[in-house]
Amino acid sequence: MQSNPNPNPNPNPNSSPNPNPYPNPNQVSYFAIVKKNLQDSVPKAIMHFLVNQCKAGFQNELVAELYRENEFEQMLCEAPEAVRRRTECHEVVRALERAMELLGELRDVRL
Repeated sequence: MQSNPNPNPNPNPNSSPNPNPYPNPNQVSYFAIVKKNLQDSVPKAIMHFLVNQCKAGFQNELVAELYRENEFEQMLCEAPEAVRRRTECHEVVRALERAMELLGELRDVRL
């Protein structure tokens, strides 16, 4: 009868015969880092795959809706309120420029 030269019944030579029931502090730290990285990457993945895809789809639909050729004239015309407001602003600018001219003339007269 041949005897086994290795008295350890464990077939894995790299494992210790009596493993420590408590995890190594380095392992705990490593797993905490991995857990944190996974928690950080899940929202990023959601943004990448869901939100960006929806955004691209919406943009395509909106651009297609915007470039309807039969409505170009309507989209390019200026609102009447904007025309009125611009005209009022031009009148105010002209009045202020005239006031500056008058003040300049008064200053020149006093000198």
